[in-house]
Amino acid sequence: MTTATDESFMRRAIAVAVARLGTTGSNPAVGCVMVSGGRVVAEAATGAGGRPHAEEQAVFQAGEATVGATAFVTLEPCGERTSGAVSCAERLASAGVIRVVYAIANPDGRSAGRGPARLRAAGIVVEAGLLAKEAAALYAGFLSALRAGRGSPSRTSLRRPRRRVTATAGQIPSRGDTSLMASLQEITDRIRAAVGADSGLGKTLKFNLKGDGFVFIDGGTVTNEDAPADLTLTIAMDDLVALGEGKLDAMNAVMTGRLQLSDMGLAMALQGKMQALFSKMA
Repeated sequence: MTTATDESFMRRAIAVAVARLGTTGSNPAVGCVMVSGGRVVAEAATGAGGRPHAEEQAVFQAGEATVGATAFVTLEPCGERTSGAVSCAERLASAGVIRVVYAIANPDGRSAGRGPARLRAAGIVVEAGLLAKEAAALYAGFLSALRAGRGSPSRTSLRRPRRRVTATAGQIPSRGDTSLMASLQEITDRIRAAVGADSGLGKTLKFNLKGDGFVFIDGGTVTNEDAPADLTLTIAMDDLVALGEGKLDAMNAVMTGRLQLSDMGLAMALQGKMQALFSKMA
């Protein structure tokens, strides 16, 4: 049975994976957080180019602390390796982990239930689907490619092409079928209206609009100053509008590089509050 504490550990694993997006070659970016006695003893993500896997790094980092630990993994641990190396499921079992919680099932032939089966055969408690909706955006391209029979997607297939938009004086530029790009004043007014008397974030927040200015939020104060903030979101103005209108998913925006976060951990902690703020901008 999962708890709110379990969810916090899985969100940490998701954050660790997100930070590695775009660097793992054809392999998916996976996050693994090892917890023992209610505290994190190790955390790791898929290595550069796709190796080593997150679980094997976390096991190595944790050392003897893996005995009796719980592993929170964003993607189902592999049960077999094409290289013939020890699978992640076997590593977790041999390290003495007693519980494995993962978010997303992996239909890849090297996994597809093999990892969990190995773990259960070793007497390990296995729980699937924790925060699956939150983790799904991490693997949309990877899973789509597998289902289509194309194998793992390349790094470039995870990126959405962008084009620069220009406009003559007095025109509001558009971006394909997405929202019209607002002026700095318009977006500031929207944010100010959404914030109201207090943003409710408990932290200072800054939008860096990629050359189109800044919006700084401190409690109920909204200005255009470029001041130091607890969390900075770097995003194009039209993408920010699209977030507010629900036309752009925040996790997908992070995945494709359209939204950059100065502190992933803090962003995950404030996720619910920021979503509420974005929804008021519509």
